[in-house]
Amino acid sequence: MKIKCFLALFFAMALSACGSKLYTPYNLFSDTHFRFQNYIRWKEYKTASIYLQKQSNQKINDEYLEALKKYNITNYEDQGCVPDVTGDIINCTDLIKYHHVDSASIKTLRYNQKWVFNADSKVWLLESGLPDFYANSNKQSK
Repeated sequence: MKIKCFLALFFAMALSACGSKLYTPYNLFSDTHFRFQNYIRWKEYKTASIYLQKQSNQKINDEYLEALKKYNITNYEDQGCVPDVTGDIINCTDLIKYHHVDSASIKTLRYNQKWVFNADSKVWLLESGLPDFYANSNKQSK
């Protein structure tokens, strides 16, 4: 009798340990989006680029990544994310305040992102590309 009680207790504890965190696509997204935001905040663009979809139209090379590092981020605000009805696409908006290293003028970029869940590899990938500070700076100065 004692052995049966001990085995039942052992299996109950083992099962409760297995279910400590449920990984749904949305839970995975929260972790991914948080890490991505931090990479952008700290100018870790090469690391952030691992989240880009292969089909992204943005050309990422070492020269481009070095050019991005000439922009200092002064503030990064998450404005929220909205999933589509399937849950496989999430659109996010972030506000990034930044300045070029050669300028004291602070500009604001509304950074719209489209994230797509890859069910095969179970990862979220960014379809919309890295923030485009250069295009935003030229648009605001006109």
